[in-house]
Amino acid sequence: RVRNDYTIKVLNKARLARTFALTIEALDGAELWLEGGSAGSAVAIVAAPDAVTSLRLHVARPGGDVAPGSIPIIFVLTDIASNETARHDAVFVGPEP
Repeated sequence: RVRNDYTIKVLNKARLARTFALTIEALDGAELWLEGGSAGSAVAIVAAPDAVTSLRLHVARPGGDVAPGSIPIIFVLTDIASNETARHDAVFVGPEP
Protein backbone atom coordinates (compact mmCIF):
# COMPACT_ATOMS: atom_id res chain seq x y z
CA ARG A 1 0.00 0.00 0.00
CA VAL A 2 1.32 3.43 -0.98
CA ARG A 3 0.06 6.50 0.87
CA ASN A 4 0.50 10.20 0.12
CA ASP A 5 -0.64 13.05 2.37
CA TYR A 6 -1.94 16.43 1.23
CA THR A 7 -3.09 19.66 2.87
CA ILE A 8 -6.41 20.72 1.35
CA LYS A 9 -7.54 24.33 1.71
CA VAL A 10 -11.07 25.38 0.80
CA LEU A 11 -11.92 29.08 0.61
CA ASN A 12 -15.60 29.70 1.29
CA LYS A 13 -16.55 33.32 0.55
CA ALA A 14 -20.24 32.71 1.31
CA ARG A 15 -21.85 33.79 4.58
CA LEU A 16 -23.11 30.25 5.20
CA ALA A 17 -21.25 26.99 5.71
CA ARG A 18 -21.02 24.87 2.56
CA THR A 19 -20.61 21.13 2.16
CA PHE A 20 -18.39 19.68 -0.56
CA ALA A 21 -17.50 16.23 -1.85
CA LEU A 22 -13.82 15.71 -2.67
CA THR A 23 -12.82 13.00 -5.14
CA ILE A 24 -9.76 12.10 -7.22
CA GLU A 25 -9.57 11.47 -10.95
CA ALA A 26 -6.83 9.47 -12.71
CA LEU A 27 -5.98 7.18 -9.77
CA ASP A 28 -8.33 4.20 -9.96
CA GLY A 29 -8.85 2.30 -6.72
CA ALA A 30 -7.59 5.14 -4.53
CA GLU A 31 -8.96 5.53 -1.01
CA LEU A 32 -9.26 8.96 0.58
CA TRP A 33 -9.79 9.91 4.20
CA LEU A 34 -9.44 12.93 6.42
CA GLU A 35 -7.49 12.83 9.67
CA GLY A 36 -9.51 10.66 12.08
CA GLY A 37 -12.05 9.63 9.40
CA SER A 38 -12.94 6.53 7.41
CA ALA A 39 -11.47 5.61 4.02
CA GLY A 40 -13.61 5.68 0.88
CA SER A 41 -13.74 6.91 -2.72
CA ALA A 42 -14.80 10.43 -1.60
CA VAL A 43 -14.72 12.59 1.51
CA ALA A 44 -17.18 15.21 2.72
CA ILE A 45 -15.81 18.61 3.65
CA VAL A 46 -17.77 21.27 5.53
CA ALA A 47 -16.28 24.70 4.85
CA ALA A 48 -16.85 27.35 7.49
CA PRO A 49 -18.52 30.58 6.33
CA ASP A 50 -16.28 33.42 5.12
CA ALA A 51 -13.12 31.48 5.97
CA VAL A 52 -10.40 29.14 4.75
CA THR A 53 -10.89 25.57 5.93
CA SER A 54 -7.61 23.62 6.05
CA LEU A 55 -7.65 19.82 6.32
CA ARG A 56 -5.15 16.95 6.18
CA LEU A 57 -6.08 14.44 3.46
CA HIS A 58 -4.63 10.95 3.12
CA VAL A 59 -4.71 9.11 -0.22
CA ALA A 60 -3.69 5.45 -0.53
CA ARG A 61 -3.60 2.76 -3.16
CA PRO A 62 -2.42 -0.87 -2.97
CA GLY A 63 1.34 -0.89 -3.63
CA GLY A 64 1.22 -3.56 -6.36
CA ASP A 65 -1.05 -1.30 -8.44
CA VAL A 66 1.10 1.84 -8.34
CA ALA A 67 3.82 2.54 -10.87
CA PRO A 68 7.09 4.02 -9.57
CA GLY A 69 7.50 7.79 -9.85
CA SER A 70 4.97 10.61 -10.02
CA ILE A 71 1.44 9.98 -11.29
CA PRO A 72 -0.61 13.04 -12.35
CA ILE A 73 -3.96 13.22 -10.51
CA ILE A 74 -6.81 15.70 -10.32
CA PHE A 75 -8.62 16.66 -7.12
CA VAL A 76 -12.30 17.44 -7.83
CA LEU A 77 -14.23 19.48 -5.25
CA THR A 78 -18.02 19.52 -5.80
CA ASP A 79 -20.44 21.78 -3.93
CA ILE A 80 -23.24 19.46 -2.78
CA ALA A 81 -25.95 22.16 -2.98
CA SER A 82 -25.10 23.80 -6.33
CA ASN A 83 -23.13 21.01 -8.04
CA GLU A 84 -20.39 23.56 -8.93
CA THR A 85 -16.97 21.96 -9.27
CA ALA A 86 -13.38 23.07 -8.93
CA ARG A 87 -10.40 21.04 -10.12
CA HIS A 88 -6.78 21.09 -9.03
CA ASP A 89 -3.88 19.22 -10.60
CA ALA A 90 -1.49 17.38 -8.28
CA VAL A 91 0.75 14.31 -8.26
CA PHE A 92 0.65 11.01 -6.41
CA VAL A 93 4.16 9.74 -5.74
CA GLY A 94 4.53 6.00 -6.26
CA PRO A 95 7.11 3.69 -4.68
CA GLU A 96 10.83 4.01 -5.33
CA PRO A 97 11.92 1.87 -8.33
